[in-house]
Amino acid sequence: MQTLTTSVPVPRLERRAAGAGVRWSAAAHAVAASLAVVALAERGGGGYDLVPRQQAAVLVWCAIGGGYAFGLLPRGRPPRALVAACALALALAGWTALALTWTSSAERTAGELARTLLYAGVLILIASVSRHRSWRPILAGLLAGAVVVTALMLGSRLDPAPYPVPLTGGAAQRLSYPFGYWNASGAWAAVTFAALLGVSAGLRAPALRVAALACAPVCLAVVYLTYSRGALAGVAFASLVAFAFARTRVVLALHATAALAGGALVVLAIRSTAPVELGTGGGDVLAALGGAALGCALVAGLTAVSGADDRLRVPRRAAQALLIAAAALALAAAAIAGPSLARDGWRSFQDSSKVTRTHSADPLARVRGLNGQRVVLYGSALRAFEAEPLHGIGPGTFELWWNRDRRYDGFVRNAHSLYLETLAELGLPGLALLLGLLGALAVGAIQATRLGGRGGRALAVGALSAFAVYAALAGVDWFWQVPALTLLPLAAAATVAMRGTHRARRRPRSLRIGLPLLAIVCVAVELPQLAATRAERASAAAAARGDLAAALRDADRSVERAPWDSSGQLQRALVLEARGELPAAVAAATVAAQHASLDWRPQIVLARLQAERGRPKTALRAYRRALALKPALANGVPR
Repeated sequence: MQTLTTSVPVPRLERRAAGAGVRWSAAAHAVAASLAVVALAERGGGGYDLVPRQQAAVLVWCAIGGGYAFGLLPRGRPPRALVAACALALALAGWTALALTWTSSAERTAGELARTLLYAGVLILIASVSRHRSWRPILAGLLAGAVVVTALMLGSRLDPAPYPVPLTGGAAQRLSYPFGYWNASGAWAAVTFAALLGVSAGLRAPALRVAALACAPVCLAVVYLTYSRGALAGVAFASLVAFAFARTRVVLALHATAALAGGALVVLAIRSTAPVELGTGGGDVLAALGGAALGCALVAGLTAVSGADDRLRVPRRAAQALLIAAAALALAAAAIAGPSLARDGWRSFQDSSKVTRTHSADPLARVRGLNGQRVVLYGSALRAFEAEPLHGIGPGTFELWWNRDRRYDGFVRNAHSLYLETLAELGLPGLALLLGLLGALAVGAIQATRLGGRGGRALAVGALSAFAVYAALAGVDWFWQVPALTLLPLAAAATVAMRGTHRARRRPRSLRIGLPLLAIVCVAVELPQLAATRAERASAAAAARGDLAAALRDADRSVERAPWDSSGQLQRALVLEARGELPAAVAAATVAAQHASLDWRPQIVLARLQAERGRPKTALRAYRRALALKPALANGVPR
């Protein structure tokens, strides 16, 4: 007797299992990337604080070292542009480490070295874990995380109660969550808008296309609430970059128009509901935001289902004619109005004595001019470069240079320009390495836009647009010091460059040995300062509650873990002063002054300690040294 059975062929079962594995792997990559973006953005001002930044670096380098040591990495063979970017990032870290031999503050330079190693580690990790199938979910996860953070930014203004956001004082009108700096928040929104716009005009999946464009008005609302001139310029620049590389420029123009119109609707709702700018109200804004998102979704949906990507393509000759006509109009407009606008803008930029106050009746008034302190900062950075053109004044020491260069009683730590500050602190070699790093990432992203596949090209255009906006905005602000804001576009460009990844045929033994050793070195660089900073902060907290014994123990631990740090020695001196042990306090403050020879703070503490000991001449010498390092002390002790 013969029985009839139904069975599924074994190859088909294997294919189903393989497909399920690929889907689970893609979901894991996307979730991990999204959580990493949100976690870093939400901690310590986007990683500006040393502790979360170096904790992230330790995790990254441990993942690299463990992955290569156990043969789990690399997953693919990265393209040459990304390999060059990783090598240049490590070279920049190496040049920063070499600066420890000439810097005036080993603590500050070590901090910059740790930051650069974090960036290099993230690029190496992306190049190691990505392959031809995983770059899409990683990029999707990065973009999803960016959108979540942007939504949280807007939520902090519509309902500030759950957020740790102070809303008192003139600057409260400018949205600064979560970075504590409004220009950084605006730049984040501009970078996210750039990615969403580029992605929305080419994705095949209608749902993803609709979701991408529907989120654009949220970014524009955040840009408005930061009142950031750079962020507004970034939105315009993002549209130009996306238009230049998009597959169907007509569709992108339609999407950009819909997004800008939706953003304008939300801005009008915000301006008609004045309490929103102060952190109250928001019902009308939510309604406007919903309407703007719906309008953008309709436009994206129509372009997706109507086949507009293929139907609305402009013939090459017509496109060339339109481009020539547009260039002619732009040149004519520049010739007529350009000189006058350029003169007015340059005069406004040079006027550092008049800064528009953020608590004016109309907060948007500040974007109508270019006046501010940047012209003074840039001039100081150029003078620092002229003083040490080959190797610079030392990474992280611009503040010390600025204190001596200007009789200015404000607090300035950075030159507000990545390129000028790098030139000042690392000299010509440092700037060349930085430009090489950014250039290699740009080349990799541009190459990705030229590969086949409509959906892949849209993702590449979005990543390239985000990276281009960041590279431009970093030239006019200190965004390099905010790791979350820097790593988002850098990681996006590196991930999309992996679109050209080939399957790894073998894992070179040199990488399996070299990268774990490098990871050990990098973790050894990160851990001492991380431990010292935590101990120093514990000492300050113990001193604040009056437990001087615990404060001294923590200060001693800080000094033991990073003996080259000035701040640990200075904290120890302050605790010893509070305990009445003045000779020991003087000794600790003297060591702090030696470790930061151009910092005025240890000198002013020494002057006070010597005065308390009844040694006026020694105290006066220390005060004069502090005054030479910061002439503004003559107007009172600043921060």
